[in-house]
Amino acid sequence: MSRGEPALPSAFQWKDGELTVRTLLKTWRSTRVDRGDVYLARHWFEVEADDGRRAIIYFERQARRNAARWFLYTIEDPD
Repeated sequence: MSRGEPALPSAFQWKDGELTVRTLLKTWRSTRVDRGDVYLARHWFEVEADDGRRAIIYFERQARRNAARWFLYTIEDPD
């Protein structure tokens, strides 16, 4: 958060259950270009859940008013 990043929630609702974040594995950012200017578009997080699943989630910086800002991109079962 000190670098302007959103605070990663400790848990997410997904389907009929909850995905509780145990470990933050990796972060990165993606940008978009609009009329020649480059803007920060998304904050990405790879996390490990308390049940061993790994997920990639992202925070949408330019979300519309009253729209969701956090999205689950992928989720993998433990090997």
